[in-house]
Amino acid sequence: AYQQGYGVTALDSALVMEGLMASGYDPAQLAYSAGRLIESFFDERDGGFWTIPKDRPLRAPYWKGTDCCATAYCAWLLQQLTPQRHRSIIGVCADYLKKKQKITGNWPGKWFPSRVLPIYYAVRLLIDLGPTYQANCYRAGLWLQAQQDVNDAWDHSVIDSAAALLTLSLLKTRMNTLQWDES
Repeated sequence: AYQQGYGVTALDSALVMEGLMASGYDPAQLAYSAGRLIESFFDERDGGFWTIPKDRPLRAPYWKGTDCCATAYCAWLLQQLTPQRHRSIIGVCADYLKKKQKITGNWPGKWFPSRVLPIYYAVRLLIDLGPTYQANCYRAGLWLQAQQDVNDAWDHSVIDSAAALLTLSLLKTRMNTLQWDES
C-alpha cells in the first residue's frame, strides 16, 4: 500500500508492473497499464516522465517536472511491454536521458538519495537502443568504476552497490568495452 496521503508514483507503478511482467501476468492488462502510466506521468513537452502524476497538486516545487529515474524506468518498461506501440515515446525518453546526462557520466534524480540508481535505470534502457547511446553508457560505466570505494562498495550502500554491479555487468556483457577487475 502507498503511504497515507501520498498516492501513486511513476516509480512505484513501474516496479509493480515489472514484478507482474516477470511473474507472467496478462500482457494485455500490462499493455493497458502502460497506457495509463503514459497518461498519468509522461510530459510530451519535456520528453520525460514525472515522478508524481502531472495533474496532482504539488507538495513542494521540488517535485515539479520530469525526472531521469522515472523517465528511464518507465521507458525501459515500455520497451519491454509494448516496444512497437510506444517506439516514439521510448525514443523521446532516450534522447531526454542523453541530454540530461551530466558531463561526469551520471544522471540526476529527484526521488532517490542514490547517485547510482539513476545510472542503473538509464543504462538498462539505453544499452539496447543502439549505437547512438553507447557513449552515454560507457561514460556512466567509467563514472561508476571511479566511485567504487576501498571496501568495494558504492556510497556505503548495499542498494547502490547492487545497482552498480548490475549496471557494470550489463555494460560488460552487452558492450564488451569496460575492463573490470573481477578479483
